Amino acid sequence: MKERDVLFVHGAWVGQWCWEKLTPLLPQYGIKALTLDLPGHGHKHHQPHVSMRDYVDAVVEVIREGGLVDLVLVGHSMGGVVISKVAEVLPERLRGLVYLAGFVLRDGESMLDNVPQPTAERYRRLAEQHPERMITMPPELARKYFFNEASDEDAAWACARLQPQPFQPFADRITMRAFAGLSLPRHYLLGEQDKALPRVYWEEFARRLGCEPIRLDADHCPMISRPQQLASALARLC
Repeated sequence: MKERDVLFVHGAWVGQWCWEKLTPLLPQYGIKALTLDLPGHGHKHHQPHVSMRDYVDAVVEVIREGGLVDLVLVGHSMGGVVISKVAEVLPERLRGLVYLAGFVLRDGESMLDNVPQPTAERYRRLAEQHPERMITMPPELARKYFFNEASDEDAAWACARLQPQPFQPFADRITMRAFAGLSLPRHYLLGEQDKALPRVYWEEFARRLGCEPIRLDADHCPMISRPQQLASALARLC
């Protein structure tokens, strides 16, 4: 069986470490998993002043320097914005897009336009109070809203690795004029127990893609709480 390349793009507050429980399960399905740390995350956490454009450029660089083609991109949460924009830049290199509880923006929108207003205001306030305009995520809130279906051990493992999130990518307004016209296959994975946002937001993101969401019995981070269930779903989509 020929391996299919799949590049995983993580979301906010985490790094490529968030895929560590999932990636060992994928070779049995013929999937070669590729991951990276976005600027300001993981091993690159020393770069706090980054933008959404920096995220997109980092993924484009990995694809071009690796000579990757016929590639599926999987974007988790904030990573959904990244893969949409990468698809505009390099559509000829891609085979499809998978959004894992991913944000899907309309042209000219920011991520802050796509969360409840009290949440957006809280993030702005936290960033203003931080010397480098970062947003910290308290472990108890991450446990409640991101890892609510994970075991205590897995939740503790993840919470211990969370890092402050650069604020600017949340506020950046993204031009998405070409995305709607792309012919790339798109799929949306939605966690039935996801508490990171009200359910209506995830349903709306899937609607914007024009696809019916595939529902998992999982929280916001099934790569940590339900890696086998997620691996099986990805095997059918990638």
